Amino acid sequence: MVVLFSLATGTGVRGVVTSVQAGVSITLTANLGLALAPGDKVPLMVSKAQIPVGAATQQANAPSVFVVHEGPALIELDGTLACRINLVAGEYA
Repeated sequence: MVVLFSLATGTGVRGVVTSVQAGVSITLTANLGLALAPGDKVPLMVSKAQIPVGAATQQANAPSVFVVHEGPALIELDGTLACRINLVAGEYA
């Protein structure tokens, strides 16, 4: 998984990598809604923790997630069809 960040637009999108040719190209599972240019950043992202929700109501209040290195933070939220995500918020200091 990667986060692609466009310096021109200040926009980032998540991508799932299917293959890499070192120093040449990265192939993703789907097209992006974002055009990249030389100099844009493509950091590799790795899941470090999960908050399982399933079909229940779950709550995680601050401070639940800490990001200590510079760069983007990837937080993935998912659940069953019975779940509902009401609010996600964060801040960088």
